[in-house]
Amino acid sequence: MANTSNNVPVTVCMPVYNGALYIRDAIRSVLNQTVIPQEIIISDSGSSDGSENIVREEARRAQANFIILPTKTPGMVANWNSTIRAASGKYIKFLFQDDLLHPNCLEEMVKVAECDERIGFVFSPRELLVEPSAEGDEITKWLLKYHNLSAVFGELKTSQCGSLLLRTQELLQQPLNKIGEPTAVLVRTVLFREVGLFNEKMRQLVDMEMWVRLMAISHIGYISKALTSVRVHTQRASNRHTSEEIVRFERDCLCDTLRTPAIYPLLHWRVRCALRFAQVRRHRLFASRVTSLVRRLKRFILE
Repeated sequence: MANTSNNVPVTVCMPVYNGALYIRDAIRSVLNQTVIPQEIIISDSGSSDGSENIVREEARRAQANFIILPTKTPGMVANWNSTIRAASGKYIKFLFQDDLLHPNCLEEMVKVAECDERIGFVFSPRELLVEPSAEGDEITKWLLKYHNLSAVFGELKTSQCGSLLLRTQELLQQPLNKIGEPTAVLVRTVLFREVGLFNEKMRQLVDMEMWVRLMAISHIGYISKALTSVRVHTQRASNRHTSEEIVRFERDCLCDTLRTPAIYPLLHWRVRCALRFAQVRRHRLFASRVTSLVRRLKRFILE
């Protein structure tokens, strides 16, 4: 444990739901940081596996400021947002219950954020901890294939204008999330008041949709070495939200954000063309479905 005088203005936000298997390791990865966060906020979404007991046990042992929110927040993304609303630190560092922070994560990310007040968020690559149960899984194969999420951005500097990253012509090519999971990101808290919270209608691309909003208004900090580990196992929340219909809805939500007046002019012309084409196709699909529904209703009435 670091010296308690060596603290940083960071709120570590930990949304929890049935995370008993890994939550203790996640919390201890915060407590083993080279610097001490201002606070650790835990928001439970109604766990039934004893997660809350583990959290309270770790909180009693630790010399850290734990805040366990008293109200259960149903819904994955709503739970993320509940931790943000309760945060008082200058920066928010997300940590999901399955994941780990490397010992110097907070220290290094805050150092970069403090070097340029224009920086809205700092990110770094993350390591993948693949559990044996997930080896050979299709999602695992995809994650390994696109392990270097930000490759299309080229060589990143410690600080760059976010709008330059939005200008890449590969923005809508895989992987759509070119920054990473929230665990890999530190955000300047005040910016949530400007861009709003995470979109609670989304599940899969909800993080990238937020990073897009932040890139449009701020600089982006980058650290080239992995500072977090993301655990890959078959019970991950993202694995439970992968139907074709959900994926299509998520992509539509991301495209709607990219079409907003503050972001659309920043995009590469090829991306703007792709967005226009996607919108036409979306309208045609909707019209086709309406026509099909009308035909079925007519048949039902005539029968």
